[in-house]
Amino acid sequence: SFMLFFIFGFIAMFLSSIAVGNIYAIYSEVCVPENRGLANAMNGLMAKTGGIIGNLIISVLIISSISNLRLAVVFLLSISLIGSFLWLLPFFYYPKEAQKLRNLMAERRKELELKK
Repeated sequence: SFMLFFIFGFIAMFLSSIAVGNIYAIYSEVCVPENRGLANAMNGLMAKTGGIIGNLIISVLIISSISNLRLAVVFLLSISLIGSFLWLLPFFYYPKEAQKLRNLMAERRKELELKK
C-alpha cells in the first residue's frame, strides 16, 4: 500500500513539474506583452493560494485524528494527479495559441516598420 502511494506521488510530481521551469517562457509564447505581467501574477497567486489551502486541509485532517493520515495522503495525491492531468489541455491548445500570437506580433512588427 505504501508503494502505491509512492508511485502515485512520483507520477504526480513528475507530471506537475514538467512545465515549472518553463512557465515564463510558456507565457511569453501565448500572452501578448500587455498581459504577461497579469498572467505571471495570477500564476503566482494561484500557486501560493493552492499551497496554503492544500496544507490547511491536510493539517485539519491529520489534527482531527491521526487515523485520517491515510485519507489525507490519498486526498493530496488525488489533487496532484488531477492537477497533473490538467496539463493535457495545453498540449492541444498551446500550438494554436502560440501561432496566433506569432501572427499578431508579426503584424505589429510590420506596423512599426511602416511607421518608421
